[in-house]
Amino acid sequence: MIRINLLDPKKQELNDAVAQFLEIRRNGSYSERHPELGKMINCAVCNRRHRSAHVCVPIYGRTLGHINEKGELIPDTKRQANGAAAYKGRVLKHRNAWGLQVLERTLLIFRDQKPFLPDTSDDELGRQSLSRALNEKRRERAARRKKLLTITKRSRRINRG
Repeated sequence: MIRINLLDPKKQELNDAVAQFLEIRRNGSYSERHPELGKMINCAVCNRRHRSAHVCVPIYGRTLGHINEKGELIPDTKRQANGAAAYKGRVLKHRNAWGLQVLERTLLIFRDQKPFLPDTSDDELGRQSLSRALNEKRRERAARRKKLLTITKRSRRINRG
């Protein structure tokens, strides 16, 4: 016995609609599958790439703080008070080799001098230690340069004959 059209016409229409939906979903782009998010756009307001559902509003004038009882403008943040350029860059900067050597020498000098100068403040002693460490490192660098220069001169003299 052969059975034809086991499903009634409403179920066949439903199955066709489901098949059509799955085909569109499989072949459609992400923004077509999720119309609530919208397409990706290059936003001219924030200069970033984001979905069109996220709307950026241009801000033409910002307040630089709040006004106190006397009518003076008080900045809300340090950036507003001193300018953003003062806070540009890393918060904890990477030290270079020279700076680390100077810092190490400064700490050694500071620890050596601290017991002998108890009446000097730590700030003043720290400044003196830093100055002395810098001078020592500069002197060492100059000595290395001078030694290399004398070696170079002697080599050139020998090569000239």
